[in-house]
Amino acid sequence: MAKLPDYPLKTLKEIKERKKEEAEKAWSEAKKAREAEELKLKEMEEELRRMIERRELKRREYADKQMRGEHNAQLAMSANTFIERLKEEEELQKERIEQQKVVIEEKKEAEKAAMDAMVQATQDVKALEKHYEKWIAEVKREMQLKEEDQLDDLAQTIFERNRSGQ
Repeated sequence: MAKLPDYPLKTLKEIKERKKEEAEKAWSEAKKAREAEELKLKEMEEELRRMIERRELKRREYADKQMRGEHNAQLAMSANTFIERLKEEEELQKERIEQQKVVIEEKKEAEKAAMDAMVQATQDVKALEKHYEKWIAEVKREMQLKEEDQLDDLAQTIFERNRSGQ
């Protein structure tokens, strides 16, 4: 059988395959970015938990000292001020956590968009692969028909020569 001709959509197919690879890479990077932000959120929540524990520990410590009479009025006021400052820091941490949740939602949306682009690129490549397979089958069929026609012509020529030679 003769050599197959070049696929007319070869360049387009290569472009679509590169686009698919780029889309897969973009999705992978978007997923890693989201996961990193989620890890950051967990660390922030863990830090808040430690802050609350520290405040509670200090509150109990100051309460114990006050019960034992080790605190005068001024020390009690500074202890209360310190506890209030710790509460304010906790509130700031809570705000940072809420902001981080917004960042994570944005990363999730970016990941979904990247996933959608990857799915579309994969579908484009598959459609071209299917077209390529159909094109190959059609070209082979045409080549087979042409070969059969040539064999028929050859047989007819041989038959005519043999008949005219007799």
